[in-house]
Amino acid sequence: MATITNSELEPYARQRNLKCDRRSSKLPFILCFNRYHHLAPLQSLDVLPGQYNGYGLLTSKLSVSRAPSLKSLRFISSKYITNEGLLEALNKFPVLEELELSLCKHVFGKVYEGISIACPRLKCLKVNYPCFYNIEDIEYNKDEEALGIATMFVLPSLQLFGSELTNVGLATILDNCPHLEYLDIRHCFNIHMDITLRAKCARVKTMRLPHDSTDDYEFQIENLVRTRARKPR
Repeated sequence: MATITNSELEPYARQRNLKCDRRSSKLPFILCFNRYHHLAPLQSLDVLPGQYNGYGLLTSKLSVSRAPSLKSLRFISSKYITNEGLLEALNKFPVLEELELSLCKHVFGKVYEGISIACPRLKCLKVNYPCFYNIEDIEYNKDEEALGIATMFVLPSLQLFGSELTNVGLATILDNCPHLEYLDIRHCFNIHMDITLRAKCARVKTMRLPHDSTDDYEFQIENLVRTRARKPR
């Protein structure tokens, strides 16, 4: 392992907003250098596509002195992060306000109920799926994630792009999250905006509906997938 001096770490260690990707060659050293006395409180961390294991970074390497102040955490195409690893990491961040899980295929299901417990101050949740799956299996619970999100009672901003949730799941979220002001359900094609659902959505200040424009969406949109089998869980 290469030796990195204090003078080399100085400009990085003072940063409050960090991005971790394949180009961030010095970042792992910054995150694990617990004895470096000039470490600034970390406010945001983006784990982007690259060579780093998000689970390892957040549960093993992130300096304890920096973690408690983290308010924003983004995982983008993080293939190593799992339900268990994510929840273990989130327990380190008691004041987290923003969480994004985009294109993270190993994060799913009941994990969102755990997120609700670990992050009671969460103000913004963004979940972007690689594509919309149409699962033709009557035993498959398309609203499992939605039921977990519905326990985030103080959440004001929610993005679910390409989710499988149905009218039942969305109605449950709306009934249990009275502070919701922003809701993005684009490409959630199991949602059918009937009179009942429109009435529940009326109090939400900003709505992005399933068939609304995706011109401002930052990720590549894959083709819809239809299958009779359940997705691997």
